[in-house]
Amino acid sequence: MASLALLFARLGNTIFGSDIPEVFYTDTMLRSQGITWVESFSAKNLPMSTDVLIYSDAWKDQNHPEIREAKRRDIILYSYSEVLGKLSMQTYSVAVAGVHGKTTTTALLSFLCDTLSFPVTAIIGGAVKDFSNMSLLFHGTKCFISETCEYRKNFLLFHPDILLVTSIEWDHTDFYKSYHDIFQAFLHYALQLSFHGTLVYCADNEGCVSLAQECIKVRPDLLLVPYGQRAEGMYAVSNIKEEPRQLYMRMPFHGEWTIRHPAVHSLINVAGTVAVLQVIGDRLQVKISWEKIKKAIARFQGVARRHDVIGEIRGITIIDDYAHHPTAIRNILTGLRRFYHPRRVIVDFMSHTYSRTESFLEDFAKSFQDADEIIINDIYSSARERKGEINGKKLSEAISQYHSCVRYEPSFQKIIQYAKSSLQEGDLFVTLGAGNNWEIAHAVYSVLRGGS
Repeated sequence: MASLALLFARLGNTIFGSDIPEVFYTDTMLRSQGITWVESFSAKNLPMSTDVLIYSDAWKDQNHPEIREAKRRDIILYSYSEVLGKLSMQTYSVAVAGVHGKTTTTALLSFLCDTLSFPVTAIIGGAVKDFSNMSLLFHGTKCFISETCEYRKNFLLFHPDILLVTSIEWDHTDFYKSYHDIFQAFLHYALQLSFHGTLVYCADNEGCVSLAQECIKVRPDLLLVPYGQRAEGMYAVSNIKEEPRQLYMRMPFHGEWTIRHPAVHSLINVAGTVAVLQVIGDRLQVKISWEKIKKAIARFQGVARRHDVIGEIRGITIIDDYAHHPTAIRNILTGLRRFYHPRRVIVDFMSHTYSRTESFLEDFAKSFQDADEIIINDIYSSARERKGEINGKKLSEAISQYHSCVRYEPSFQKIIQYAKSSLQEGDLFVTLGAGNNWEIAHAVYSVLRGGS
């Protein structure tokens, strides 16, 4: 939503909004552009001059007071995903989708387009450090790039010419009741590709491979471009090497590539990003300097809340990451363990949504093997789900069946004080989750620096 607000402000519109009273990373980017909002929901929030109301997909409840008021006043109403869909139909469009990795991949693709001064507009679902923590790239209208979300099939409103799929597995269990359900949503989406469209997919993910196989049966016009360690062709990844603070790989396409990120899956998604960039370059009839691109990838800083190094103090590194699915947790912790070996890894985890926690309880329990110590917070409720049968204490008990050093602690203040007194030189303190425990990471860093 913040990205759309920034885009429409850049296009000369007056923007005003409303939200819940909670600090979020988008607050800073909105304020920097003079965009204001109120922290409450009320029919009175809608200015009399309102022409269009765009609402988050998290607030689709037609009983929302501002949606009701907009209907009463015949104000045009669109959801966030509907607006993305309309934008996608106005120009050549590129979508990035996947249960894991879509934000960082979209950010990297946008950053590379920016490096090459491509005339594109891009909307990213996170604050991109290389864009001064903005989530928008606005360089022209020859191409539109967007991260697209699978939740509630919202991405089906988007109409891509290129679709990059990083991963498919079961998630959003409050909506998708099985893996089959979410796979069918991705298949429906891929089949919406334009005639002679391009499907770029990760060949290391079984769901993505099945997606490509099913697509080509129905749409023989599509160009299928696999990437990854199990791929064949120009974007086949091999010779992955790990060195302190860097990962390397080789592809038939221009040899060796480097990133400064601990997760191997992020390195592999570079291959998919490069494949998409090549197709965009062909579309724009631009010759790409791949040596320039390699250097850009090596210096790419990433996205807030994705292996986000908050700071280093007294030999202690504070990191925050958005990982909130068992697979993502395993991936980031394995990467951190290798990247920062042999340092201790202390994790604070806030699970996101009761339904996900309950559905994947056993998977969550087994996901923290690369942590030395685990602190579990209360479960973070969402706009769509305020309570459930599971809770943070039960989650910690499940994890304790597989890990000897785990404890439940709902108090942020107690966690901060514990970190202050217990962290040692060389430790990594890592907050994980899609909730608000990122505040703990920032507070711990502040306390260690001597703040209160």
